[in-house]
This record gives sequence, C-alpha cells and structure tokens, in this order.
Amino acid sequence: VTTVAGHYVGQVQAWDVVNEPFNEDGTLRNSIWLQRLGPGYIANALRWARQAAPNTKLYLHDYNIEGINAKSDAMYNLVRSLKQQGVPIDGVGIQGHLATQYGFPSSLQQNIQRFADLGVDTGSGVELTHYEAPPQRQGGHKVESAAELVAELKNKGLIG
Repeated sequence: VTTVAGHYVGQVQAWDVVNEPFNEDGTLRNSIWLQRLGPGYIANALRWARQAAPNTKLYLHDYNIEGINAKSDAMYNLVRSLKQQGVPIDGVGIQGHLATQYGFPSSLQQNIQRFADLGVDTGSGVELTHYEAPPQRQGGHKVESAAELVAELKNKGLIG
C-alpha cells in the first residue's frame, strides 16, 4: 500500500484502498489479505495509505451495496467502526450496476444517506461507479448516456 500510494502521491486525488472486501452475506471475503494480515487489514491499509499520501481521499469500494442488504449493512458497520476508531476513511464507492430494465433498489437513497450521516462526504465520498447502460430498457428505447440514467434516478427520487 505505501509503495503504490507513495509512488503516485500528488498525482491521484482518490484511492479505492480496499476493493470488494465482503461476501454477499456480509462476511469478509476470504482474500489473501484476510488470510495473511487478519481482519484488521482494512483499517491498517487505510492508515498506511494516509501515511503515504496524506492529501489523497481514501475509499472502500464494493458492488451490490446500492440498496440496504446484508452486504451494505456490513459496509456501513465497518465504516462506522473505522470512523469511531479514528481510522482515515473519506468515502465509500458504491459500484452501481444499475439498469432501468431491472428497476432500482427502493432503499438506494436511504442507503446513501446513512453513509453520509456517518460523516462520509456525499459530494465525493459516496460514488455510484461502474455505470452500465443496457442496450434497451423497459418500453424498448435505449439509454443513451450516463446523464440520462442519472436524470431518471432523480425523477424517481432515488438520488438527490
């Protein structure tokens, strides 16, 4: 962590320090990091990254945490615990595999808000990433851009 973060210090505004740490049931993924460093590896990685790159925003990142579920609860509880311990964490990357053809989690806005309530900056701290436009959505017309998807999410009241 310190080697990579230190090498790019001043060149990168934000890091996904730990990517996809959770299984669907909210348990920690049995990664090499967990096996070799134990369950404190996430807090340590964030601390090491902050030491190496003090002005870079530090993120945790995972998929299938758009709505409230076991996995997003685990991420929420982790972020809350890290903040209580004084571990540097600036944001949560929500890898949003959202598609209008499948609908949106009804708890999307509530979920984003609960992370923001932990002190995570919702302007840059909670990000919907990995936009994937399906070729067609309900009604048969194409989603032409990420901007169109964002507009639809806003119209449905799922994001502010």
